[in-house]
Amino acid sequence: MKRLPAAVSSSASLAYTTTSTGYPLIVVEQGKDVAVLAVLLDGEGRDRDPALSQPELAKLARLGITSVSLLRDDRMIGLVLEGWAFDPARSAEAARAAVAGAENGVRTLHPLVQMAVSAAPAEGGLR
Repeated sequence: MKRLPAAVSSSASLAYTTTSTGYPLIVVEQGKDVAVLAVLLDGEGRDRDPALSQPELAKLARLGITSVSLLRDDRMIGLVLEGWAFDPARSAEAARAAVAGAENGVRTLHPLVQMAVSAAPAEGGLR
């Protein structure tokens, strides 16, 4: 297994190898899981999806958030905020404010369980 340079990530130790089929495999060696917070907004009556401006993105980055996903159906909009250095217990309200401002009816969801799922058997390899 080869180590990736520290410039790739200062918050996690990363290494890579290849599987027997030649696919790259990135291994994250971290003492804790990536933190996740979902922010839910009312989507009814909106003519467009929310957009995050550069100042809002900078606020999220200062909170340790490195990834934002936008989800939507006809009634609800969800933003999934993730980051290795993000601490939702301490910064959930600041993150909510950065993406929703003073909007009413905003909910935040904290994960109960987070797990990886693999099709590979425990002894390795695909069958």
